[in-house]
Amino acid sequence: MLGDLYNGQPIHALADNHYGLILSRFPLQSRLKTGDSALHAEVTFPGSSVSVWNLHLPKSMASTQAQYDAVEQLVDQFICQPGPAIVAGDLNATQINHPYLAIAQHLDNAFEKAGFGMGFTFPSPARRMGWITPFMRIDHIFVSGHFQIHDVYVVDEAGGSDHYPVVAVVGMDNAIL
Repeated sequence: MLGDLYNGQPIHALADNHYGLILSRFPLQSRLKTGDSALHAEVTFPGSSVSVWNLHLPKSMASTQAQYDAVEQLVDQFICQPGPAIVAGDLNATQINHPYLAIAQHLDNAFEKAGFGMGFTFPSPARRMGWITPFMRIDHIFVSGHFQIHDVYVVDEAGGSDHYPVVAVVGMDNAIL
């Protein structure tokens, strides 16, 4: 199924059971864990590269300070990057919480720029907690100003996860990435 995404071209992957997955049709130059909350890769393609972070921040109910420390460490890293950057994943935070606001000071939320509707990502049927439908957006994709955001949507199939996935179609210099 994943092979169908790019007409049989190779797919490069970086995975971690806690942080998630970074998939790219372009080679992944480096593979780094960033503290306790993020996976980082440099995606290279002809003429450029993009720094990508996949997050899974601690839940604030477990420790607000741990969540704040993790996001501050991440922000310190991506603001030092001179080139294009994407920060995506499970922030365990809505648009009014500190982790979201700290990242949004530096990057654009793709859903805010090009999404439609509420964009709720949690909970999926795997963790409904008695609710009929999802009622929070705690999964986000942020991009630097290098990108044009073409489309953003929440996938309506969670595939067994307790979160619905978010997809952003972005491009640089009129090329879809």
